Amino acid sequence: MDLPRFDPATEERSFKLGINAQLEVLLLPALMAHIGSHAPGLQILSRAVTRQRVFGMLDEGEIDLAVGFLPGGATWHRRERLYQEEHVCCFDPRQPPFARPLSADDYRASAHGLVSATDSPTGYLEQALTRAGARPRVALASHNFMTLCAAASSRPMIVMLASRVAAAYAARFGLVTSPIPFEIGTVDIDMIWHARNDRDPAMTWLRERIRATV
Repeated sequence: MDLPRFDPATEERSFKLGINAQLEVLLLPALMAHIGSHAPGLQILSRAVTRQRVFGMLDEGEIDLAVGFLPGGATWHRRERLYQEEHVCCFDPRQPPFARPLSADDYRASAHGLVSATDSPTGYLEQALTRAGARPRVALASHNFMTLCAAASSRPMIVMLASRVAAAYAARFGLVTSPIPFEIGTVDIDMIWHARNDRDPAMTWLRERIRATV
């Protein structure tokens, strides 16, 4: 069977991308800059995903591709490792009397803000924090990291963010960064798609562009 031809310069098509807010702000600006110059007829529809729903969304065609820390899946879900992400603590130095590097005692004594898109206040880092014995006192859990940063700029709070996001955005809210005073390791950021899209030339192009952007 002949595969459909795909010319990014002339194609008009929408891609549905499952991605969380932290990765969205890192990946999409550069990806859209390339699309604007080389594939102006293409459209990206960004959809929020969770580990609990992402594979069903891929199966049902609600999204074409997912990017994130998304363990699990079935044999028909293809996966490619993009990179490994570390995390750091962010806080407003004008609020709590913390020193850098942040101590374990200060970590335990402070209120925390964590990224979470589920009913768990510790979100996708729950298992890593539990293994490390960190047990943060979560005051705010939000799917939007900017909400957490804004909250930390108005009250004493430690926000835990992906290191790449913190490097790009923490200072915009008057926050500084410090290593987590526990060893929680890294998380794998993967690109995941359904096997039915393995040979789709448009999806192959999108995966190549995401790989190049990262």
